[in-house]
Amino acid sequence: MPTESTDRASERRQATVLFADISGFTSMSERMDPEEVTTVMNGCFRLMESVVRTHGGTVDKYIGDCIMALFGVPTAIENAPQQALNSAIEMRHRLEEFNREHRLAPPLKVHTGINTGLVLAGHVGGDVKRDFTVMGDAVNLASRLKDAAPNGTIYVGPETYHATRAVFEFRKLKPLTLKGKEQPVQSFELLSDAEQVHRAKPVRTERM
Repeated sequence: MPTESTDRASERRQATVLFADISGFTSMSERMDPEEVTTVMNGCFRLMESVVRTHGGTVDKYIGDCIMALFGVPTAIENAPQQALNSAIEMRHRLEEFNREHRLAPPLKVHTGINTGLVLAGHVGGDVKRDFTVMGDAVNLASRLKDAAPNGTIYVGPETYHATRAVFEFRKLKPLTLKGKEQPVQSFELLSDAEQVHRAKPVRTERM
């Protein structure tokens, strides 16, 4: 439920939320000068932000080594779930290029969680600082999927899967036991390694 610090103009919106966590900065900091590590981190995050923007998304925030991005809010876009998956795929490829260009060893890796659903979108904060963000179970699930995904993989929730299964290839996972969830959650691993730009074809309904 909205709190007193939630803007009264907040509204429920359908959105796709992406969490991408970069691993490898900690080990890098043990071998490199702090200024060099900061330069690499900023370059990596600029790359990620560029990918998100290219696919119509918005970077909501950086949380440590993780980037949270929104598709469908605050700006509505067509095929938001598909664009989020395209972003995740491109992020993975661009990070591989980034590793080669900077000769990073061991290389940086990314693991991603994506989920679609209703969110409460609006400006949240105190009297001085207020930022646009989204809240709700759909956001929490995307974050938990990111935590569950091994390095190099992209895990998606059921709504994202249903919205994109006609244009991407997936592997159905064993239901995941996730923090904050009373029941195991049916999730899927994105197997496609190329972006998709065409519209989805109708598919037959399948039982979960």
